[in-house]
Amino acid sequence: MLSFVALSSVASMKLLEKKAEKSTIKYAKDKEEAKDNSSDFVVENNHDEKKQDNQKSDNNYSENTNMDLMVLGEIMMGGKVTTNLDYNYLMAFKNIYDLTKKADFTYANLSTNITNLDKIEDAKTNYLVTKNILSAFNALGLDALSIANDHITDYPSEIIKNTESLLEENSIYVAGKKDMPMYFEKDGKKIAIVSTNSVIIGTKENYTKNGISVYDENNIKKNIQEAKKMADFVIVDIHWGKGEASFGVTTQMEEMAKFVIESGADLVMGTHAIGIQPISTYNGKPIIYTTGYAMTDLEYETTKVSYLFDLKFENTKLSSIEMTPIYIKDAKEVLQYKNYDEVAANINMKSICNRTIENGVNAEISDNKIIVKF
Repeated sequence: MLSFVALSSVASMKLLEKKAEKSTIKYAKDKEEAKDNSSDFVVENNHDEKKQDNQKSDNNYSENTNMDLMVLGEIMMGGKVTTNLDYNYLMAFKNIYDLTKKADFTYANLSTNITNLDKIEDAKTNYLVTKNILSAFNALGLDALSIANDHITDYPSEIIKNTESLLEENSIYVAGKKDMPMYFEKDGKKIAIVSTNSVIIGTKENYTKNGISVYDENNIKKNIQEAKKMADFVIVDIHWGKGEASFGVTTQMEEMAKFVIESGADLVMGTHAIGIQPISTYNGKPIIYTTGYAMTDLEYETTKVSYLFDLKFENTKLSSIEMTPIYIKDAKEVLQYKNYDEVAANINMKSICNRTIENGVNAEISDNKIIVKF
């Protein structure tokens, strides 16, 4: 007979599997159609079809699986962005849709709330957009957005709940919730993301009362260990750093990165800290200290220059990260940096690439991208 401990362990694992199933996004073949039609930046929301297709292939498992996860930087919109676009948010990202929707999965950090209103009475209101933003998110091919950041609590709980509801209605998974690692699955293989916020405005209670994950060593370690039981590769995403006006990697960021890697993370990445930094490693695990901004109205040049990070996996092993430089022009549109200023783009890529190599990481520039190999 099985011992009580063994029975309890089996029951716990089944509960964990059920929990993970609720926070798993599964790849479907209709993603291939988006790749084939990448020249058309206005795409339909195909997330519902994904779910239906996945129901047919839940039990598929391939020994040889290539998977790529496109990571955008922080989306911090509203204010000038809304005024400049006159609520036509779809146009903000039209120059990069063909890049983002080619990925198997797409993920970003959203520090902006969404209202059901067609117009915002005070268009200068920061970090609040209308539901028109959803057409842009769908065109980007976003599968998940983390709300683990400082500005998501700038508005009352009702607005935060509305933001979550609108995202979920559009089949965009809301990451960054307390004790809820999320998973991307393809051919039976999973990549986990554990997302949390360490930048507090006011008190921690502002975040915890809304179910948002707040960085705590014991809690993050528990979530990493849970994710490792369910996934083949675990990414920890931390909203960290001193603030939008501070450049560089802080000692606190370095200590956090080391701690989560020692706790089992396979890769660490972050948002909030400005200025793209070279990729480094700790115990052989990559650290992307900041993924920058996918959109913002901040005027610092270091917030306008960013990258798209395309994480390439071969059989759940990270094989490379392809970094494509982008530029946020006039708090209105995102361009490939080479199309805005090719000389400046090349200088920036060379700087990031060279410093990545100095960190002992294999990197090269090819086809207007930095290719980091592992």
